Amino acid sequence: MTMFSSPRHRRAALVMAAMIIAGCLLGGFNSGRRLKNDLEDIFYQGEYKNGVGVASDISHRVDCGRNLATVAARYMEPDDKAVAFLREMCADAEAATTLTEKKAADDSVETAFVQLYELLEKEALSAKDEAYRKSIYADFTSYGDTMSHDPYNDAAVRYNREINAFPGSVFFKLMGLEKAPYFR
Repeated sequence: MTMFSSPRHRRAALVMAAMIIAGCLLGGFNSGRRLKNDLEDIFYQGEYKNGVGVASDISHRVDCGRNLATVAARYMEPDDKAVAFLREMCADAEAATTLTEKKAADDSVETAFVQLYELLEKEALSAKDEAYRKSIYADFTSYGDTMSHDPYNDAAVRYNREINAFPGSVFFKLMGLEKAPYFR
C-alpha cells in the first residue's frame, strides 16, 4: 500500500504542497520588497541614513542647472532653446519618481547643462559671471563624481544580482521589479 493511496492522504499532500508553494511565493515577495526598499533607502538617505545619497546629489545638480540657466538668461535671448531645455530637464528631474526615471532625468540634465555651458563660452560674460559659470560647472561635475562613487552603486550591483538569480528571478519578475540603474 502506498503512502498516498487514500483520498485523505492525497488531500493532505496537496494541502502541504499548496502551503509550501504559498510560503515560497510569500517569502519571495517579502524578500524582493525588502531588497527594493533597502536599495531605495540607500538612494534617498545614503549608506549612513544621513540624507546624503544619490537623490541629494541629483538635487544639487538640478540646482546647478538652474543657476547656470540664470547666468545664461542675462546674456541670451529670453526664449533661447538651450536655456529652456535645461530648465525643462531640471523640472523633469524633480518630477521623476522611480530610480530608472531619475537616472534618465539626471542624464538629460547633464546633456542640457553641458550644452548650455559650452554655448556660454562663446558669450562675452563679465569676469564675475565667467567665474560663476566655471564654479557652477565644477560643482555640477563634483556631484556627478560623488554619485559615481556612492555606495548606492554597490547596493545596485547586489540588488541586480539577486533579482536575476534563480529562484528569485521567477518571483521578482512576477512582482515587476526592474533592474536598478547605476549612477556612474
